Amino acid sequence: MFQRQTIPVVEHKFEYTLRTDTIQPYEIWSPCDAGYNFAVFFPEPEGFKLIYTPDAGPDQYVLRSVPLGPLNRRMKDFTEAETAHFKVRRDSLAALEERLHTTGTLYSDAFNELIKELDQTPDETARALLYRKLQRMQESGEMFSQQGRALKEEMDKMQAERDVLSREYIARHHDLHAFYRLVYNTESCLQRKEDITPWIQLYDKYFAGQFPGHPFHAEMKGFLLSAKMHVGSRYIDTTLPDTQGRMTKLSEAIDGKVALLDMWASWCASCRGYAQAVIPIYEKYKDSGFTVVGIAREYKDDAAWRAALEKDRYPWLNLLAMEGHHDLWTQYGISDSAGRAFLIGRDGRILAIDPSMEEIEAILQKEL
Repeated sequence: MFQRQTIPVVEHKFEYTLRTDTIQPYEIWSPCDAGYNFAVFFPEPEGFKLIYTPDAGPDQYVLRSVPLGPLNRRMKDFTEAETAHFKVRRDSLAALEERLHTTGTLYSDAFNELIKELDQTPDETARALLYRKLQRMQESGEMFSQQGRALKEEMDKMQAERDVLSREYIARHHDLHAFYRLVYNTESCLQRKEDITPWIQLYDKYFAGQFPGHPFHAEMKGFLLSAKMHVGSRYIDTTLPDTQGRMTKLSEAIDGKVALLDMWASWCASCRGYAQAVIPIYEKYKDSGFTVVGIAREYKDDAAWRAALEKDRYPWLNLLAMEGHHDLWTQYGISDSAGRAFLIGRDGRILAIDPSMEEIEAILQKEL
């Protein structure tokens, strides 16, 4: 569950007492020229000191951490050592990426044309479909030019080396900081669509029986489920409230049908545009065994969700996942800032992930 707290800064000073029963990482964010700086820390009994100093101007600040306890010291030592180890290589690749981007040779012609089309398309539904196409090109690697692909290969090699160093560190240290590094790297690996087996093996060997009841265990189990979410795997069942507050089991709504599970949020414009594009297909096939179920993730209250439903008028079952149910996104392999659609067959197995409208129709004509 996400909890946000705003801490006032008075004359460049702030103080906050955090009370918690569980030692787990927290993030603190501060404004900077590029948007925000952030620091990760453990709420250890020894405390944790952050120095928040003026930078470029009165509204720009830099965060500097001063760890006081052992977990925070180990986290800072690890981060600084890793940064120093890869700095020269990372900076060189970043400079090359900037040159390719400046000269317009980082991305493929098709990807650049798609970006241009996106910029010139005002209709939200059409933009949503272009965003999904953009996402598919990113995942397949079609977004890059030949030079861009060569750069990505070098960046991937560096990432693989960083992963090896992290795994070696985790194998030597079995405290909460190492557990955190394991969770963080497993999630990053999932987001890159890579095999998480080496991380799961570390978890099983060193952490599965440690720190009973710690939230990290639930996260790792969610990652394992997420890794299994691919075409051919079974969907994950859940029970959530509908618009009337009635607890509704997903399986009871879709079993025996071909179903599109649309996972979205009121603040995700591309998600909503995609769903609106599905409406004509739903109306065409709903009497032939096709259905759609929307699950929205929201924060604090359901007001924005209800406003979105009123505006978009989705003609299908809509369920709500508030903060306490956000682990469902992890289980489905979706990042915090995105949505995803899963086309599910009558047998409960996934037929397609983020299918285009043409793909949905083609599959429906085959399955129904």
